[in-house]
Amino acid sequence: MIEVKSFEDINNLINERSLLLFDFWAPWCGSCRMLMPVIKQIEDELPELTVAGINVDELQEISSQYDIQSIPTLVLFRDHAEVASHNGFASSQALIDWIKEN
Repeated sequence: MIEVKSFEDINNLINERSLLLFDFWAPWCGSCRMLMPVIKQIEDELPELTVAGINVDELQEISSQYDIQSIPTLVLFRDHAEVASHNGFASSQALIDWIKEN
């Protein structure tokens, strides 16, 4: 997982990667911590997917721009455009299916 530190990081990733998943999380969030091994499994199973983590506590402006109301929230980009978002915990297979459907 790539750690996002700025708007510039986000823009570079969106422009450079054709399949991109932003994981909005916080260190105090139990569901976020539970989702981390699931995200790792998805990365292993979908090598074409780039995952980037965005700590909502450190990057509040970015979280606001994407209208993040709850965490964990996953935002999927395909071919440089936002295509879907997912809130809350889910299994790796459910998220892989969601990614493939979108």
